[in-house]
Amino acid sequence: MVAKNGRKTARRPWTNADLGLAKRELKARPKTGKSVKDIARALKRSEGALRQKIFAEGIDCWGASATY
Repeated sequence: MVAKNGRKTARRPWTNADLGLAKRELKARPKTGKSVKDIARALKRSEGALRQKIFAEGIDCWGASATY
């Protein structure tokens, strides 16, 4: 087996600032036309990580808190 080159990257924890930026960007998304991929790139996250966090926090696709 060949050893992997490089180091394992550590996960960066979510901060309140990151979450606030995501909420603002998602709320403004219908007007700005930004994609989720662009928002994730601005946060230096993957698109999947952003979608998982949105789901975990209960934020709907427009950025408002979901009431289930």
